[in-house]
Amino acid sequence: MVMLVAAATLLILAELIESAGAWGLTATLPPADQRGAYVGRSGSAPRCST
Repeated sequence: MVMLVAAATLLILAELIESAGAWGLTATLPPADQRGAYVGRSGSAPRCST
């Protein structure tokens, strides 16, 4: 049981680090006038149904 909790905690921490890194890259790398396109292309923006 301890191993399961440790593995789940490690997975959660890895996902948090990865998502923070992805947001950091989409916020700093593209030119200021094209950030929306980069965020939309990376799949980080919420999807809107039509």
